[in-house]
Amino acid sequence: MVRKALVFLLLSSVFLPAPGAHAAEVTRVLSGSRAKGELFDMSLTASWLREDKTAIIKREFEAASTGGDTTVIRDLIYRQSRNLLNLRADTGLFRNISAFVVAPLVLSDDRSLSFDRRSDGCQMMGATAFTPDCVNEVNSTFLRDGIQDKVGGEFGWDATHNRRFSSPSEMVFRGPTRKGLEYLSIGLGWAVFNQQTDDTKPTWIVRLESRFSVAEDMRFDREKSSANTGVGLGYHQYVLSTMFSKRFDWFDPYLGGWYMLPSTTSGSIYKQYPLGRNGFGGPQHRVGADFGVEGIIWEQPREQQRVTLELRGRLEMRSFGLAQGELWEPLSGRSTCPMDPLACRKDIDWDLNQDGKVEPSNGVTRSPSYGLFGGDAGLNVQVGRYVRFRGLFGLTWEQDRFLTDGRSGNDATDATGRRFRVEDARLWHVMLEGGLLF
Repeated sequence: MVRKALVFLLLSSVFLPAPGAHAAEVTRVLSGSRAKGELFDMSLTASWLREDKTAIIKREFEAASTGGDTTVIRDLIYRQSRNLLNLRADTGLFRNISAFVVAPLVLSDDRSLSFDRRSDGCQMMGATAFTPDCVNEVNSTFLRDGIQDKVGGEFGWDATHNRRFSSPSEMVFRGPTRKGLEYLSIGLGWAVFNQQTDDTKPTWIVRLESRFSVAEDMRFDREKSSANTGVGLGYHQYVLSTMFSKRFDWFDPYLGGWYMLPSTTSGSIYKQYPLGRNGFGGPQHRVGADFGVEGIIWEQPREQQRVTLELRGRLEMRSFGLAQGELWEPLSGRSTCPMDPLACRKDIDWDLNQDGKVEPSNGVTRSPSYGLFGGDAGLNVQVGRYVRFRGLFGLTWEQDRFLTDGRSGNDATDATGRRFRVEDARLWHVMLEGGLLF
């Protein structure tokens, strides 16, 4: 279907007359009043986003069976499912300057870890001291090193039911279902050029956005598994972005980039990290690029109706810095440590604030830099002057990497021979959006 649509668009651009200029959805311009009695533009948008992420968690292994060499073996499979309702309001202020408010509401965020048992015949193999291709509660390094405990035939932790898993369960950890306001965003947009008013120039938009972390930060305490179900990031985000689009006949390509500067909140979990005070000791900085094309499949300019096919790609780089990675919840310690020495885990719970006392780990790790890339495909439908719909479906891959950078000083997860490695991380996502234009 995609091939036929592209052929149709190519032939249309040759044999059909070019319609009037219209910006791509990513560079939609809202204008303020230009003359007395003229009203400003306004837009209300609601979108639903579903994300499903999986990743393979491996670990370095060093033993006599490997000849003393360090190798990487299987251990866990990470899964995350997330539903988000994004509410947005845009309004024109003056000419091509607009303001917007965004409130992303996380409806559910579920995360879990299972033993990596993907090998053929794995279900029929018995438990052994070291079976790198068939992981269970006996040979998992995740349990061996006490990151999650094991008592008899019970192991790990199920935060949903506040109990351990029982053999032969393949699941070893499940966090609480998180929900709430992720952040509150306020921003300004300026259309430096607007092709709708001057078809000799492209549409060029510059945006400055402040995302304030105003809700409860994400934290986890084994002693109070369901006490914190927040989705706050623990830092504000300041985002500078720009986007270009230029319509050529029946095609509207676009290209843009953005940069996110984090700033930790006063009580942020990141400020508890011992290396969290240097230049790269804060949350990861992010920079990215978005590019794509909208192809007009059908259009009625007078009725302001059209249907477009959108193909979009993205690149992102996350810098060296602190992060709540795939293992942050199970790495988090119990609040009863250090009052109860038995609640503290050797080499995992350590002196976070450098006061000479052991504190429970907060799960934060110092991540190396890594990249992401992905793409989407979907349709945009402009029903008329006031109503539009948008739907996209896509996939994002993450670069294989170690969970930690090897220089944090935490021997349990960051020493050579004990580091965790994230591989084959992929995120499927679908987005459905509806908007009202005034």
